[in-house]
Amino acid sequence: MKDVTGGVDLSELTAAGVVSVVSYGRRTSVSSVHFHGDSAQPKPGSLIAAPTAANSDQQAEAVTLAASAGAGVVVVREVASAATGALCQELGISLAELAPQAEWSHLVWLVHSLMDRDEPGLKTESTAQQELFAVADALAATLGAPVTIEDAHSRVVAYSATTDGVDSTRTSTIMRRAVPPAVLGRLRATGVLKRLTHDVRPFIVPALEPGFLQRLV
Repeated sequence: MKDVTGGVDLSELTAAGVVSVVSYGRRTSVSSVHFHGDSAQPKPGSLIAAPTAANSDQQAEAVTLAASAGAGVVVVREVASAATGALCQELGISLAELAPQAEWSHLVWLVHSLMDRDEPGLKTESTAQQELFAVADALAATLGAPVTIEDAHSRVVAYSATTDGVDSTRTSTIMRRAVPPAVLGRLRATGVLKRLTHDVRPFIVPALEPGFLQRLV
């Protein structure tokens, strides 16, 4: 029987078209994302994302890590062999593949987005706070791009639900609930933050690096 209590259920990620399930284990709920290869120990309930696990041995390492840490789900780009699935079945780990059109940042963003919107605090926020998410979604639909709304201190207060065009900076911003310090440093050095304090019209910020695509601010 699948455990679907708490966190984000694997079926929600499947419905969003980000992953496809290969086999179900004892639990399918996810509370965070841990990248295989990170030095930190994954938390219980994590989804183990294994973008570099391309062969059976590497995927076995990811599955074994999940089992030892109490993580219930492993996602790989493509299952290397039947041995990976067999090990997942033996250890009770759910196994999924990242959708061909999806990026790993999409998966991270979606998990955190669903977790945020399930938080009791967000459900009881003021009408104005709830409307900010609706505004972000409306702007994203109009612009055809993801939208993040931040306060004067670059802290995230709302964001759109779309995963199209998501770059690693946006993913990190949502995960941290604030723009990463390194990105703020580059925006400050290039004069973007200073311009934000006095410009009344939106302007284009060019791509700074592969993980920071061009955006309208």
